[in-house]
Amino acid sequence: IMRYNYQRQLINANSVAYSKPLDRVFVSSYQFGVFVFKDNKFEKSYNCANSPLEPHYLITDPSQYLDNVRVDGLQVDAQGNLWVFNVATNNPIKILRSNGTWTTRAYPTLSNATYLSRPCFTKSNLKMLILNQKNLFVFDDKNTESVGDDETRSFSDFRDQDAKKIGISEFHCMVEDTEGNVWVGTNKGP
Repeated sequence: IMRYNYQRQLINANSVAYSKPLDRVFVSSYQFGVFVFKDNKFEKSYNCANSPLEPHYLITDPSQYLDNVRVDGLQVDAQGNLWVFNVATNNPIKILRSNGTWTTRAYPTLSNATYLSRPCFTKSNLKMLILNQKNLFVFDDKNTESVGDDETRSFSDFRDQDAKKIGISEFHCMVEDTEGNVWVGTNKGP
């Protein structure tokens, strides 16, 4: 019997989220999926064998699937659902609902994205992601299961108050302030 060694796999940990309804801490890994902790103890992991998480799209050898489940970020929404950003897959957005069931959201723009992280979920229900460090992907899921009514937009550059192109080549992070403004960290500053 092989003993599960989650400590070795946490070397690639890149994001942490807490879901109050699930009373769990989740840690994502850029190689091994998502790890779940309760009361400071490892409980289980999610990967392509026990959830909708998928291996990297270039991996064709099934024996390598479990070591190539790339999760680039986590975020908990206002309802306590855990959003998992499973990059380099056809459908990188997976959601672990607060009732314990999984669902997937499919947006063709995000298919096979190799970098999809630093999520920012706003008070007005906009969900913003950095896509391959070169774009911001913004969507409003309207709190429905269907993606058919979602509104999406992708931004690769911005203009200042004088309509002058800023010339951003990299997006790094985002945060919403107390007044509802979203600040975006870029190679040109905020």
